[in-house]
Amino acid sequence: MEDAAARRARHVRPRHGRRHERARLLRPGVLARRARLAGPREARRPVRAAERGRRPDRRPHQGARGARLDHHHRRRRAGAPDGRRRPGGPGRHCVSRTALITGVAGQDGTYLARHLVSLGYTVVGTTMPGAPHPLRPYLPEIVLEELDLRDTADLRRLVEQHAPDEIYNLAAMTQVNECWANPALAHEVNAHAVDRMLEAVHELAPETRVLQPSTSQIYGTAAPSPQDETTPHDPRNPYAESKSLAHRSAVERRERDGLPVSVAILYNHESPLRGPEFVTRKITRAAAEIAAGKRDRITLGNLDTSRDWGAATDYVVAMHAILQHDEPMDFTVATGTLHSLRELVDVAFGAAGLADPWSYVQHDADLLRQADTPGLLGDPTRIRDTLGWEATTSFEAMVEEMVRVDVARIESGIEETSAFLSTSDA
Repeated sequence: MEDAAARRARHVRPRHGRRHERARLLRPGVLARRARLAGPREARRPVRAAERGRRPDRRPHQGARGARLDHHHRRRRAGAPDGRRRPGGPGRHCVSRTALITGVAGQDGTYLARHLVSLGYTVVGTTMPGAPHPLRPYLPEIVLEELDLRDTADLRRLVEQHAPDEIYNLAAMTQVNECWANPALAHEVNAHAVDRMLEAVHELAPETRVLQPSTSQIYGTAAPSPQDETTPHDPRNPYAESKSLAHRSAVERRERDGLPVSVAILYNHESPLRGPEFVTRKITRAAAEIAAGKRDRITLGNLDTSRDWGAATDYVVAMHAILQHDEPMDFTVATGTLHSLRELVDVAFGAAGLADPWSYVQHDADLLRQADTPGLLGDPTRIRDTLGWEATTSFEAMVEEMVRVDVARIESGIEETSAFLSTSDA
């Protein structure tokens, strides 16, 4: 009889049976990995990185597999061609985007272009053919095109050629007195051309987000205070009428056609780039010239008129934020605070170093503007609660900056140069 040890030996499978023999036939990749692990530590680098010619960056205490996975996901991340996030890039999708700004050579267009370029956008800006553009020195590196907004065919060409992700329609007649002088032209430029533009965008690029600026003047003279997005329109001058028509057209396109168009109801906003024909720049320029001994006084109309004045640099940030919101809607862009023309004179002349401003001011009732609207006060609750935006520049800081630049213009003898603007305005 066989003993117990022999019986156990007969029933134990040999260590290197068939299953283990098959296990020896390892795939080439496994063999290569074992060979690397058996070699020096510096040779243990991921194969994929070696094949691509560069080695994934490792974080402290991170293994090769973690570095390889990080590298893999970074390659697939939207943004720059190498997959890395663009510094300061647009927040919605972190990719390079194209924006079309009509009327780019105006105050708002210039600041908006500077802001979007700082975020990594490609900016296409349009200017009116044959018109003077004194603010061109302030524009960053952008693509400039000539466009009369009334020329729908040319607008369609630009949309097809540049395929913008966002359109900011800032081209408009904005001076109330000019609109009184030619109300038919104001309606054509500010209203009818806008409707044709929205129709063209709906046909050619229905996913393109559009910002249509409106104005607080659409509320007229009898508006409750403060006004918000639900306040009824009651325009009292041709400029306000034309902007109200464009506002309603944008809302209709949004509700009827599903076009992602938002309306920014802009209250008064100023900057050193405001045109000299506007009363705010008249005052800051006069203060600088009187301080320099170049004039004796300034003549003004109604000093008790008040406005909800904000800084243009803040408001272009709001414009961009509005188009990053996935649900198109109307937003009131305002500070929620009123200031009078008297306050503006006090701050401006004080910033110029003039102790008694009222000894330089002469009143003229003939300068009262036709159908001047009362002090309209905006309620920015919706934009603050929905987008987190609020004005950050104080009224005093805004006026003082305007005076500073006007003083620099007079002292240098140069009217417009980008050196006048602070780096924070980019």
